[in-house]
Formats: sequence, C-alpha cells, structure tokens
Amino acid sequence: MHYFATTRSPTNIYSIIVNSCKNDAEKKLNRSLKILYLNKKIPSLNFFLYFIKTFLLCEIFFNKRFINLKYRDCSIGRHTLSTSWRDKRSYLNPFTLFYYKVKYFIISGSIIDTVYSNINKIDAAYVDHGVYLNGLIIQICANNNKLIYQNCYPRGLSIKDCRKNNKKIILEYEDLLILRKNEKKLSIKEKKNAKNKIKEVVNIPETIPWIKGVKFKKLKDKNLKNLKNLTHIVYAHSFADGQLVWGLDGFLNMREWIEFTLKKLDTGKNKVYVKAHPNFTLRGYFDEACAMDRHIFFLIKNKFRFSKRLVFEEEPIKNSSVL
Repeated sequence: MHYFATTRSPTNIYSIIVNSCKNDAEKKLNRSLKILYLNKKIPSLNFFLYFIKTFLLCEIFFNKRFINLKYRDCSIGRHTLSTSWRDKRSYLNPFTLFYYKVKYFIISGSIIDTVYSNINKIDAAYVDHGVYLNGLIIQICANNNKLIYQNCYPRGLSIKDCRKNNKKIILEYEDLLILRKNEKKLSIKEKKNAKNKIKEVVNIPETIPWIKGVKFKKLKDKNLKNLKNLTHIVYAHSFADGQLVWGLDGFLNMREWIEFTLKKLDTGKNKVYVKAHPNFTLRGYFDEACAMDRHIFFLIKNKFRFSKRLVFEEEPIKNSSVL
C-alpha cells in the first residue's frame, strides 16, 4: 500500500486542500494513494537516550549549542527553539523558555520517530506550518525523496519534487522555501502586475490580510524633523512569528538581531529610524500576542533610551510616509 501523509485531517477547508494535493500526487506518481494522518507516537528508547545525553552534556542549557542539535539528521534544536519562542513569555522568563524547550524537544523526537517509522510507505505528503515542528517532517520527506506539498509564505500552496534529490546532501526546511533568482521566468505582464502589487502594499498596506484592522497614523512633526538626516531604517518584525524560518544566520531570534544591529548603528553620524511592526497595535483576536510584541519593543527602546542617534516609532506608520 502506498500512502499520502498529511499533518491535517482532511475535513472542512482541508478536505479540499489535502485531497487536491493527493490527486495531483497520484497523477505524478501514476498510482493510487491512501491518506495517512500522522499521529505522533511515544518517542523511541534511542531518543530518550539522546535526550539524557543533551542534559549530561549541558547542551539543553545553552541556546547557542542547543540550536545546532541534530537527531537522526534532523534540525531538532532549531525547530524546537522556533516553536518555543512562539510564546513571547519565553523572551522574558528563562524558566518559561526552558520549560518549552524541554516540552517541544520531546514532541520533536516523537515527530521524527513517527515519520521515520512510516517513511518507506509514504510517497507524498502535505505538511503545514513547516517553520515550526512540522519542518522536521518536511526535512525527513525531502531527504527521503518524496513529493512534498505545503501552503506557506512566500510560495503559497506549492509542491517540491524531491525524488531526484542527492541523498549525500542534507536538505533543510528553508531549501524548499527560498525563492531563487531566475527560478521562474516572468512575462512582461507578470512583472507589471508584481510592480503594481508592491506599490499597492507600500501605499495601502490595509490590503494585506494580517494588517487589516490597523489604524495607521501620520508622522508627528517632531519625527519629520528627526527624519531629515536619516541614514538607516530598521524594521522590527514580530518577536514570535516565524523565528528561524530562513535557517541559522548567527542570531537566535529577532530580538537578539535587532539589539545587535542597533548597537552597531548607534555610532558616528548615523541617524536611525526604528519602526515597529503595525501589528504591534492590533487588538481583538491578536490582542495578547500583539500586546507582548509591543512590550518587548518598548524594552528594546528603553535599553537605548539615552541614544541620540536612534528614533523609535511605536505608532503604525505607512512605509509611503517614510520612504
């Protein structure tokens, strides 16, 4: 029996997505597939021995070492940390972070062992939210020559055919996500549409689904004066959403990156405009997450409160007002 694995039960809207991907896989493979819902199992004895080893070597206590941990050729440390920082309290309390690291480390081990126990009968898979723990499923399937479907930014609903992948090269999650230059040749019409879309997003950001509800404000007079000699603009993204999505770059998370960057720029004749993400002011469904993002942003602002080179903008301002 050949299977089409999925991280989502094919019900409601996912009935359309999962079954559409399954039908496409059957055409490409020229065989019938049965849906296999990936239920996590209890981690293996080998994983628990590996888990104990990380404690004895103190690797679980130091993030710079933990982030590089591999289990069965999977980036278990990176995906565990990415998921742990989804709760912004992990930025504020080391004990909260440690709790989530242990919790998601064990769940990650369960995911890896579960997928490997089924890998020989899986021909294709639909996986959602790969930036977090499910990225381990994508990594296993990619390195075992499977068809992989996912629905994520920036590709949307897409397929990656890894059947001809060189097994000597270990793929990471971002290898399936990155849009490479000249990957697709755009027509003149497509280029024009893309340019128009960029202009629309810059001038009318409310058209972006996750920005709807933001009440944008005009630049204050004092900020207009401060921007006259501007040398840099630093954008503060969410401190929880999509951490480490593009792989390891030397920083553990967004907060570490922005504090490092501001420290480097806070020299000489630089004039730096630090712009908060518009979502930091949203309320309603995103209330708790946005409030915590805003809180962390103000902690960073307070850290650089004596700087005369940095201008922090906590209000939602359109890019068209700055550029």
